[in-house]
Amino acid sequence: MGFVERIIEEFGRLANAELLRRLDSLEAEMLSQFDLLVEPTRKPDRPPPITTWRAIAERKDNEMWLITFEADLPPVADTPNNVDVELHRIKVLIDGVEHSSQDLPRLAEKVTFEVPKGANVMLRGSYVDDDDNEGPFVESEMFVASDTVPPDAPGSFGEIRNLGEREVPDEA
Repeated sequence: MGFVERIIEEFGRLANAELLRRLDSLEAEMLSQFDLLVEPTRKPDRPPPITTWRAIAERKDNEMWLITFEADLPPVADTPNNVDVELHRIKVLIDGVEHSSQDLPRLAEKVTFEVPKGANVMLRGSYVDDDDNEGPFVESEMFVASDTVPPDAPGSFGEIRNLGEREVPDEA
């Protein structure tokens, strides 16, 4: 290999080394700019508290009375963090321990749940988005599961018959 060829080869190595160094520098700069552009994972907002619930049914199961309640769900607020909310996640806590959990569609207006009569009950609600990010939760006030469901009306009266009459003296 001649002198000229060696100089060209050396120049090529230097050029490649400089090119690689510059590419590394550009890559680092691009990554730092990209981090500024990409938003961190957003979670949905905290829902408003559940403030309305009512007993709607009762039943006896193995000597225990169970009461079915219905609670109104707040609508999902239109905020940037809530645009992709898909679910209401509702957990029923009895004495602070999770008893049951339900995932309801975004447009759900009510949730029903069943708890033992006399239990200390609290509802915990959160929103879940399309990437399964769960936002912060909110809790209802604690309430005692009371039987406020009246019994059904009796059946209709049968035939009504006249059995007689009597005279009542005037009180004058």
